[in-house]
Amino acid sequence: MKISYLIFGILVLVLCICPPAVAAENATPKAVVLDLSLDNGVVNVIGSRVVTNYPPDNRASGDIIIRMLDKQGSLLAEQGIEDPRVIYLEEGAALADKVDFSVIVRYRSDLATIRLLNGTSGAEMVSADVSGTVSGYCKAHGSDPDCVVPGPDLSLIATGAVIIILLVAAGWFLMKKKGTAGEKPPAP
Repeated sequence: MKISYLIFGILVLVLCICPPAVAAENATPKAVVLDLSLDNGVVNVIGSRVVTNYPPDNRASGDIIIRMLDKQGSLLAEQGIEDPRVIYLEEGAALADKVDFSVIVRYRSDLATIRLLNGTSGAEMVSADVSGTVSGYCKAHGSDPDCVVPGPDLSLIATGAVIIILLVAAGWFLMKKKGTAGEKPPAP
């Protein structure tokens, strides 16, 4: 048996046993929306939800600083927004006493808390726990790539094991063939 036939047979066997790895689909862009009300300087949380859309790129203003934190309180990201109380008029601007508004941030499976800070004084305006919203989304959409907890890729491990076994078997076969080819038949 020629070595090229053996190698070709091993490749066909590997392809039959281990299907090609499928590239992971790109995750749908998601954002966490935190609905708030601001009444005479006091911010209250109305609710939160996950939406499938791109979050806005709010880095132009620093009136209010939004901090996104994980469960350990580590900073994941930070962005700024304009003061939602500002109402633009033809002849200037005014501040509303009461306003409902939403803070929209990029979705992350490790997002637990959204904090709003006054951009001027640094004082905390509100801290909202969104971990239930994020984990609830992942429970409802477990196959979403953004929700899947990374672990060992078993298909790669299986493919590696099969290749190693086949290479050992091929080596054994060739060594045995080489060993028997060099022997002379017994003399009569």
